[in-house]
Order: sequence, then C-alpha cells, then structure tokens
Amino acid sequence: MAFKSPKVDPNVRIWRFMELSRSPYIFSLVLRLEITLNYLESDQFLMAITREMIAIQAFLRLPTVQFVKLYCCFPDISAFLQIWDGCSESISDVMLAVLTGIDSDYDWESSAVLEIPRKVRLDTLDLAHSEFRILLPWLTTDAFPFDLSNLTTLRVYQPHWNTFFPSSTTIKRLELKGDAVQGPIDLSLFPHLQHLELQALRWPNHQNPEMALRMLATIPADNQISHLKIDCRSADVFASLDDLLSAIALPQLNQFELVSEEDVKQALPKLYAQKLSHLVMLDERSV
Repeated sequence: MAFKSPKVDPNVRIWRFMELSRSPYIFSLVLRLEITLNYLESDQFLMAITREMIAIQAFLRLPTVQFVKLYCCFPDISAFLQIWDGCSESISDVMLAVLTGIDSDYDWESSAVLEIPRKVRLDTLDLAHSEFRILLPWLTTDAFPFDLSNLTTLRVYQPHWNTFFPSSTTIKRLELKGDAVQGPIDLSLFPHLQHLELQALRWPNHQNPEMALRMLATIPADNQISHLKIDCRSADVFASLDDLLSAIALPQLNQFELVSEEDVKQALPKLYAQKLSHLVMLDERSV
C-alpha cells in the first residue's frame, strides 16, 4: 500500500492526515510513503504545521514502511529534524525533494541526537531537487538517522558532492545530475558500479562537458558497468566523447542511452561500431 497526502484544503488535509496516522489498520499496510507538503507563510498554516509534522513523524515510525518520498518544504530545521525522530528501521529507500525554508547558518552540531537504537541502514538515497548545499551538514552529524555504509544507489542533483562521500565500494547505481559535482569523481573508487548516469551539458547549473569527460576517463578496465546513460546535447562534445568511450573497456555493457537530438549512430560513430551495434539501444531524443 502506498499513501499520498491528498491535495485538499490544508485544514481538512491535516485532520485527515492526523486521523490516518493514528489508525490501527495503517500499521500493517503502508510499505511506500509519499508525502507532498507545501509550506505556506500564513498564520493559519503556521498554527497547523506542528500537527502535520507530528503526523509525518507517525507515518515514518510505521514498522512496515520501506520507501519514503518527501516533496516537502519545512518552516525551519527543527520541524525537519522532528519527523525523523524514532523512524522505522525498515526504511531502505529515501527520496528527498524540494526542501526549502531552512536556515543555511543553522548549527547542525548542536542538533539533538535522535532517539533511535541504531542508525537505519539505507540501500537507496535520492537527493533529487533538494537543497543539497544546506542538507549536506545533516548527512554528516548525529542528527542524520541513516547508515550509508551499504548504500547501493545514490542520486545527487545538487552541488558539493565532493564533500559528501558515502562508501563507494558498495554503490552499484550512481546518477549525477545538474551541478552535482564541484570536481571530477574518480570512478575507479566504485568497483561494483553497474549503472552510471551523468550529464555533459553547457547549460547553467550543469556540470560542464570537460568535467564529465574527465570522470569517464577514470573508469577502470575491469569495470562492471552494464548500463551507461549520458545526457549530451552539445554537438561540439560528440567527437571527444566518441573518442573517449570507444577507447574505454566496457566488457559488461549491455545497455546504452544517449539523451540527445542526434542519432547515436551519427553522434558517436566509433563507439557504435565498436561496442553498441549489438546492444539494446535506448536512444532518447530531446524534445
């Protein structure tokens, strides 16, 4: 069972939310939890926000919850931290999106330690569209309720990746979008990487093509990459990308995606002739 907070009048929604969070039938049903909460700067909503935070916390404590997706804006850090206190040890997949309204100068080191017996071990962490620069300190303090030592999937869409580095030896799926990195990442540090996605774009707030090429160049010869997806829409990059990828050993590759207006055969002729002609091709075109 998946639960999504209904898009109705805030007062009605909060009442329903609170009722659901106290329902004895919910405890054995909810596996996926998806909550959308838009923080509004109004006195009426500010009075109700505490009740809604308590409801979210109640859902996160459900012992059956495994997947959590939050499209939420919080009025302050204390409200954000509150929802994770006592969260379920069954949670394995977390996606955080659209996190705003948080003070970037907050002293995370002074945050109270959460009341959980031990860190909750995550398999997947998705920081899509989160304010990663502000969230970063949370990931490295005792206020962070999760253990990333066995993380297998990581999606990062915002800056400062180079200061946040979970155990790379366990990661099998790595997706870097937007301005996700401040410097090239050494992909040889990911020995079990099987699925890699990155962008080589010249648009604002995206990693530049040269950085993407430098990262791809660190792929070791004994890599296990079976799925490679590259978003490249700059024609002047194709020749360099083609030369690089055709020279890299990709012994396990069985699926390749090129997000581009160009056909992959025309954009990357060397790579196609050497490694792709026999593969399952997912050729995405920009609209």
